[in-house]
Amino acid sequence: MKFISKDEINKLLDWPTAIKVVRDGHKTLPCCHLENSLLQKPDRFVLTRTANIPDFASGVKVAAMMPGKTKRTPPQATEDAVFILIDDANWNINCILDGVTVTSWKTPADSALGSSLLSNPEAQTMLMIGAGHLSSHLVKAHLCARPKINEVLIWNRTQSKAEKLAGFLSETIADVNFKTVSDLALAANNADIISCATNSFDPVLHGEWIRAGTHIDLVGAFAANMREVDDALISSASLFVNCFATAAEHCGDLVIPINTGIIDRNDIQADLADMVHWTGYKRAADEITVYKNGGGGHIDLMIAQYVYNTLNSKSG
Repeated sequence: MKFISKDEINKLLDWPTAIKVVRDGHKTLPCCHLENSLLQKPDRFVLTRTANIPDFASGVKVAAMMPGKTKRTPPQATEDAVFILIDDANWNINCILDGVTVTSWKTPADSALGSSLLSNPEAQTMLMIGAGHLSSHLVKAHLCARPKINEVLIWNRTQSKAEKLAGFLSETIADVNFKTVSDLALAANNADIISCATNSFDPVLHGEWIRAGTHIDLVGAFAANMREVDDALISSASLFVNCFATAAEHCGDLVIPINTGIIDRNDIQADLADMVHWTGYKRAADEITVYKNGGGGHIDLMIAQYVYNTLNSKSG
């Protein structure tokens, strides 16, 4: 059984390709069947995401996460994961892929696709909240989706991590100004696009900070008791999700305000399966859009199958 490594995956993908894989998958593939489970301890998680897309493939992601490992000396990666790709015709395991790398492509591609459908095409300033392992990928994917962005603000609770991320991005991407910020409220008020990727259990982003016309991409807070934004923001924005079955059912940014009556599930206007068929979202100039990226094994599956097929075509 073949193991497909980080290096092999990275050689086969770039952001236009990854975004296209996710877009085309939602446009052309049949409806998927998803199952999720979360084993949650005070300081660690085990997440499994299972997906079946009929006449395409099946797969299972297993991720072990411990956010506190960043505080060890030396700091360690917070997540270890694999993705198991299953052939739909013969029900064989075709391969196992490095799951962290699959996630580092599929999650930002998902968010960037959401931005390309919802955000202002003239957006110039992006705010990245969080400086974890996904943050650099999220920035690159958003820059691909909205190439007029020329300034990226970076905020993190630990300033040194924000500075490290800004330095790395400055060395690898030209013609964009990367700078760290300490005043999150001011930075949020100056941003056209905000991407938030944290492990927060309490809101870090507040509705009173957000100016009219902003697009907000929520990536963290994957459990039902976690939140990145407050009720004021959720209740005042136009709401969209990548997948109803994950974002609306398992993620605290939506589950909590739905359960408390702040919003209704019907307030969520669409998910990617609907949005990719739009000819273009006609957003009002003062409209605030929130896109909750709740993940989903089906998107891992789209990326994994593309990598597997491409490797096979090259070796054949």
